Amino acid sequence: MKIKTSFVTNSSSSSFIVWGVRKSIGEIKDEMPELIKSVMEACECSDIDDLDNYQITKFIGDKTKNLEASGGPEGDEFMIGKSPFKMKDDQTLIDFKKEICNELVAIGFDITPDKLEKIEECWYD
Repeated sequence: MKIKTSFVTNSSSSSFIVWGVRKSIGEIKDEMPELIKSVMEACECSDIDDLDNYQITKFIGDKTKNLEASGGPEGDEFMIGKSPFKMKDDQTLIDFKKEICNELVAIGFDITPDKLEKIEECWYD
């Protein structure tokens, strides 16, 4: 029997890098009632406590084509934003952040460019 003691190449990891906003599921349920109402209707869910991170992430992901959403590795928070790799060559950072905010506001977030954060997450699946 042979034992491999060096680097194992079949492990998988996921990365999520955006300028955006991070909220707990509780914050979304408390601060964004219209969004939650829409998610509940789309999922045909009658009890807000039955909503999970996946349903919220999928709904928002389906609603916007230019933003990326993730539920995170633990499923207890929600992150949404735009990858810095999608920034145009001639675009300033403030213009890029304004563009992101406009898209976030359109789906119900109350956010300004100075409140966006750089989110860099990586987790193993």
